[in-house]
Amino acid sequence: MIGNLVETRRDVFIGCFSIIAGFEGYVVTMAYRYGGDAEDGDINAWQSSSPTVSLLGVLIVNPISMVIRSLEIRGVIGCTGS
Repeated sequence: MIGNLVETRRDVFIGCFSIIAGFEGYVVTMAYRYGGDAEDGDINAWQSSSPTVSLLGVLIVNPISMVIRSLEIRGVIGCTGS
């Protein structure tokens, strides 16, 4: 019984993390697409905003991943039977 619970927790964690990563990729892709598809958009404005979108993606995603990983390392979250 405990083994099944551990596997279920692990599957839920992996599934949620994957869904969030996919959503993050979708949001960044759509930001690029809408900026590039704008008919009245200035190419210079797009070229300067493109790196900003990339940087914001990194600055938002990486700290969240570091917090989750530190919680795993300290044992606050994990896939254990307790």
